[in-house]
Amino acid sequence: MLNLDIVGVCETHLKYDDVLHVNSYNWIGQNRKHLHKKAKTGSGGVGLFVKKSYYEMFDIGVLDTSFEGILWVSFKHKNSDFRFNICVAYLPPENSTRQVDKDVFFDTLISQVYEHQNS
Repeated sequence: MLNLDIVGVCETHLKYDDVLHVNSYNWIGQNRKHLHKKAKTGSGGVGLFVKKSYYEMFDIGVLDTSFEGILWVSFKHKNSDFRFNICVAYLPPENSTRQVDKDVFFDTLISQVYEHQNS
């Protein structure tokens, strides 16, 4: 059994405000809001499982969800200036019904890296 503190997840297939539940973890997710009219389940989606004990040490919050498939979460230590950000990103493959312009995706991702690098 792995004892992981933070786990990034892609292709969650959740819809709207659906949440995943795993013992000892909290879910922070970015689900797709617009589903294909023939979709029986959600598609795509990204998120993080964060060990519940981290909430005792860190103020944890969503930093950026402005681009579908890119989720930024911030961690700020409660007793010091230590902080870090985590990004989970998913670019659908070329043959996907959810085609995303890869140049726009990577331009957005690198812009967000620069935007959030000092926070």
